[in-house]
Amino acid sequence: GKFIVSPDTPYDWIVPQDTGLWQSYNPINDPCPSGYRIPTEAEWSAEIGTWNYTIAYSGFHSQLKLPAAGNRGNFHGYITNGSGSYWSSTVIGKNSRYLWMPPYTQLIKTVVRSSGMSVRCIKD
Repeated sequence: GKFIVSPDTPYDWIVPQDTGLWQSYNPINDPCPSGYRIPTEAEWSAEIGTWNYTIAYSGFHSQLKLPAAGNRGNFHGYITNGSGSYWSSTVIGKNSRYLWMPPYTQLIKTVVRSSGMSVRCIKD
C-alpha cells in the first residue's frame, strides 16, 4: 500500500512528465545529497566494462558492491525479481534507462519511470 502504482500511460508518477527531476537544475527532487548525482547510462556502461566477472551478481563483486536488490513493478508495486536494478539519469522519450544485473550478464535497458528501482549516487 505505500508504493505509488501507475498502470496507465505514460506510466509515470507525475503528469505531465518532467525529464529534469533528477538533473542539476531541479535539485529539490534529486534523491542524492549535495555533491552527488545519479550516474548516466554511459557511466554505468563504463563501470560494467571494468568488471572482471560475467556471472550472477557481478555488481556485488565490483568495487561498488551493488546488491541484487530487485525492483518493483509499476502495475502492482510488488517486487518482481531478485536481480540488481539501478536507475540512471538518462531519459529516452517517456522512459528512462537503467542498469540491470540478472544472473550471468549485465545490461542497460529501458523502462517506464513508474518502476521502482535502486538508486546509487556518485560523487560529482
